[in-house]
Amino acid sequence: MHPSAVRLLKKSFDNFCRKVGNDVMPYSEFDFWYYRFYNGNHDLHYDRSSDLVPRSLSNMPLHMINEILNHVNIFDLLSLMKTSRSFQEIVQDKKLYIDSVEVGFYEGQYSRMRYNDRYEISYQQEKDGCALSYYDYTTSSYEVSEIFVVGENYVDRCNEDFKLMMENQSVQLDSFQLDFDDNCEQGFRDKCIDGVKKALKSSRRVTSKSVETDSVPFPDIARLVASFPAEKLENIGFDGFESEGYEQLIRLDQWKRARTLRAHSKMTVPFEHFFMSSVSKFISRNSQKTMQEHFVM
Repeated sequence: MHPSAVRLLKKSFDNFCRKVGNDVMPYSEFDFWYYRFYNGNHDLHYDRSSDLVPRSLSNMPLHMINEILNHVNIFDLLSLMKTSRSFQEIVQDKKLYIDSVEVGFYEGQYSRMRYNDRYEISYQQEKDGCALSYYDYTTSSYEVSEIFVVGENYVDRCNEDFKLMMENQSVQLDSFQLDFDDNCEQGFRDKCIDGVKKALKSSRRVTSKSVETDSVPFPDIARLVASFPAEKLENIGFDGFESEGYEQLIRLDQWKRARTLRAHSKMTVPFEHFFMSSVSKFISRNSQKTMQEHFVM
């Protein structure tokens, strides 16, 4: 259902409750009559007792639930996990094949979570809540699903969904990336990174071969990189910041044991810190030529 339709239905239900009371009709019943009237069926004497009662998920055997969940995308699985603790445990025990995650935060606007380089969930902040959109880039039309969540915040909801994803016992990352817009405030960045670290900490086996960032200062890169086991981390990459505050990062075992470094920014770092490990391999032929021009005796 489109977010605007959800908001209209919720507003209509709130108005109904203010007029006749909160205990007259549950939301699910109001939803039925609302769309019945909307489609031109105005018979107030319609008897619902003859309607077939659909079997709810909670009344189905576990094997049937698992079969249904095999055909549900991650967007709907994340929503399902919020309905009850039982469903959360069922979904978290399922095998989710997720090998890459990219999380991005854009202050005052939206956040997004992209996984497996093919699927993306965006969280757009709106006046009354958060509009969630799911994109499937494997389809020719970039299939989109949308929901609107009243009272939600785009940062909190994104980090909450990321945490639920990481709690799945089968998730093992090959790559993780964290992005910010260039002009966000440090307080906003701290809040986002705290949520990301909490999500990573909740994982039963948090590992990644690669960690990359965009528009993240060095002290915050260090906070993030420290969340991943040094023996598994092979690549560290960053973009968009000067080298102030690098000391905390280069003291980490993750830095010293990394095999490659990809840096798209100016760095003023003592050169010996690149030779403490195989990170020195990152120097390209062009970089070596430039160094020879500057350091030739």
